This record gives sequence, C-alpha cells and structure tokens, in this order.
Amino acid sequence: MNENETFVDVGANIGSYSLRVANDNKNKGVEVVAIEAHPENFKALRRNIQINNFRNVKTINKAASDAIVMILPKLALIVCTLSCYCCWR
Repeated sequence: MNENETFVDVGANIGSYSLRVANDNKNKGVEVVAIEAHPENFKALRRNIQINNFRNVKTINKAASDAIVMILPKLALIVCTLSCYCCWR
C-alpha cells in the first residue's frame, strides 16, 4: 500500500487480513478499517488488535451489503402478497 491510504476489510472475521496490513504498513501512515458483524468474531477481532497493540485499526461492528434496502419501524412493516392489493392503496 502507499503512504496514508486506507484499507477496508469488509467481513474482517478475527482480523487475519486487517492485522497483516496494519503490521506491514504501520510506518506508512496506513489506516485500517475492519468491519465485522458477528458479535463473537468482533470480540476476537478487538482482542487481537489489543494484543498486538495496533493503533492504526478502527473497528465497526455492523453488517455491510451491496443491496439497497429501506428499513421501516416494526409497526409500519407490512408483509403483503401480490393478492393483497389493499396494502398498496
């Protein structure tokens, strides 16, 4: 990687790629963003970062997707079939 670039690891799991990039580029000002949704994997990721004393890794405990979705409040969520025309009036 080049100096001051950012490496984004989507689905970082326990950090195998994130930690390697962070270590190999620690003197280049490279920032690492590790995204992991699974709670237990995220805990292990954070632990691995702490054990290795990395300061250039930021973590995000969220899911990532390439789908465009709209999130509705639970009360507004209506599941309809094609025969349920009334829902779309």
